Amino acid sequence: MTTKRALFGFVLGLCACDGRDLGVLVQERPPVCPSSDPSCTPPPPTCDESQSDLQCGVGICERQVLACLGGEANVCTPGEARVEICNGLDDNCDGATDEDDAIDAVPWFADTDGGGAGDHLAPSLACAPPGGFASNA
Repeated sequence: MTTKRALFGFVLGLCACDGRDLGVLVQERPPVCPSSDPSCTPPPPTCDESQSDLQCGVGICERQVLACLGGEANVCTPGEARVEICNGLDDNCDGATDEDDAIDAVPWFADTDGGGAGDHLAPSLACAPPGGFASNA
């Protein structure tokens, strides 16, 4: 998520982790401190409570949080990725499920002649049998 703040304009723009623009959550307001007073701190912006929830992350890392929490802009932090395993989930949060490099992927063998037995010289690791492959060589 990226956050942008313009000095004295107090425009807070939030973007979701996947790059979708969630729009401006804070309305512009004029500065309340005179420019001649360097010790003056303008009040913090308030969040528009009508904004949609924020979403970030993919797979098991996907999260959804309120855009505003207690009148302040909230931050969406994706969950923590794990090692990919063959379980029907995107454990490593890269947008793909049960990839061939999963730690428990099993060898499958190309059945080049269609006889039901694979070629022991042509193995391929996968969570599920690829088309044209057999579990035995």
